[in-house]
Amino acid sequence: MALAYALQYIQEKGIARLTNYGEYLEKHPPQHEAQIIENSSWSCSHGVGRWRENCGCNSGAASGWTQEWREPLRNALDWLRDTVMPFYEQRAAAFFADVWKARNEYVGVILDRSTETLERFFVENASHELSQDERVAALELLEMQRYAMLMYTSCGWFFDEISGIETVQVIAYAGRVIQLTKKLAGDEANSIEQGFVERLQQAKSNVPEHQNGAEIYSKWVKPMAVGLEQVAAHYAISSLFETGASRYCYTIEPSDYRTSVSGKMHLAVGQAGVCSRITRECDQFTFAVLHMGDHTLSAGVRKGAEQDPYDQTVRELNESFSRADVPAVLRVLEQRFGGATYSLKSLFRDERRRIVDHILESTLQETEASLRTIYEHNAPLMRFLSDSNFPRPKPLALAAEFVLNAALRREFRKDFLDLDEVRKLFNEAKDEGVPLDSAGLAYLMERKLNVLMQQFQRRPQNLGLLRKILSLLELLKDLPFAVNLWKVENLYYQTSKATYPELVSSGAVPAEWSNDFLKLGHALRIRVEAVESRPETQLATAS
Repeated sequence: MALAYALQYIQEKGIARLTNYGEYLEKHPPQHEAQIIENSSWSCSHGVGRWRENCGCNSGAASGWTQEWREPLRNALDWLRDTVMPFYEQRAAAFFADVWKARNEYVGVILDRSTETLERFFVENASHELSQDERVAALELLEMQRYAMLMYTSCGWFFDEISGIETVQVIAYAGRVIQLTKKLAGDEANSIEQGFVERLQQAKSNVPEHQNGAEIYSKWVKPMAVGLEQVAAHYAISSLFETGASRYCYTIEPSDYRTSVSGKMHLAVGQAGVCSRITRECDQFTFAVLHMGDHTLSAGVRKGAEQDPYDQTVRELNESFSRADVPAVLRVLEQRFGGATYSLKSLFRDERRRIVDHILESTLQETEASLRTIYEHNAPLMRFLSDSNFPRPKPLALAAEFVLNAALRREFRKDFLDLDEVRKLFNEAKDEGVPLDSAGLAYLMERKLNVLMQQFQRRPQNLGLLRKILSLLELLKDLPFAVNLWKVENLYYQTSKATYPELVSSGAVPAEWSNDFLKLGHALRIRVEAVESRPETQLATAS
């Protein structure tokens, strides 16, 4: 905000002329040549030690922590890179005239995954017309090389602990290299994974529970591996809770989908094609999922979509489900899907969180209703105890905290905010000494103000919307927590420079709108020069 104002001030006052490096260099060509010192960096006084050794530079490491893990991790990645490189060269030679030229030019496909770009890439690089299976294999080899480069991502080495999210992500990139190698080379690649894991054992974590890189790989990275079957399982499970035939970089095309409901139980059986938009690999799957309520469900997936086995599977599942014979349904899943069963834990992490929230919603509503009854029945007693400086019984305090925070969150999520109700709830919390969920409520208030300000920017003449924003900002003064207003301030500043002068000078808004707009600027601590309506506009308006 301050920088934007400074640049505008410089430009308006003619103090200097703003430019960029390109224009400056064009008008002032370099007169001297500088030589960069090899293996140096701006963020580490030990050359590039931060990326390969225990250099000591850190981002606030805990006492006693070291970065001894960096060297063995880099050695493990170097070994993996050097091991899969000959495999890539040998296998890719069957598809490309120049395997390294193809690898380098693949970046064009990464930036634009359209069919047209992919076709052009193969025309320019393939040694012959590739079949569909050959194209999939070629793309998997190129993805292997892509991830072999991604595993050297800088931030994976920059921080203090191997179990940090940045370094785990680097190891996950290596995991993808191994996954693709195993898919292309089969059992031959098992020794590659074993060799990589053995080297990771030397990368010791500073956190005892994480032990070393091998443990981190086993605990966090291996479960990340996803193939078409896991995507089909994800679709089967999530279809009970939401619709949609696209999952991240996969496309799902259901050819049949049948559901049955009995009380809280829900059975879904179907067939679908799953395709990767990255490697263009596709396959057909049959699936079935039994949801027994809450988080309890079991799903089976098998490759193939033959009609006779599918019809028999549907018939057996429906017969057992119609009798509410859950053990029989589970036996059919076990028999028909060969033990390849999945649960709620099989969902992609973000989707799992969303669906668990959906499952919890009714449970939390029931809990809130019970706690609300307790709270409302004992509210007078709570106020008395608070006024008398008596300690409040913990069960009653927890009920009040849950109910009031839940009510405030619900109000902040509404499209039309009831300010009187919000003030009432805040006053109740204050009077009864109830702690508020400051971080959560501040985020919801910030989001609500951002949405309102965006709406106002689109409809700036809406006086009611302007006053609602003013009322919310007035409410902020009484809140026991701060709300981030940077986006609201930026949007207001943009409006004050572009829209406000035009609306006022043209007489398109009444004087009260102008006054309230300036009040909003004052509340946001942004100075805006008042604009007067043109006299001819005022006469025209009056007549």
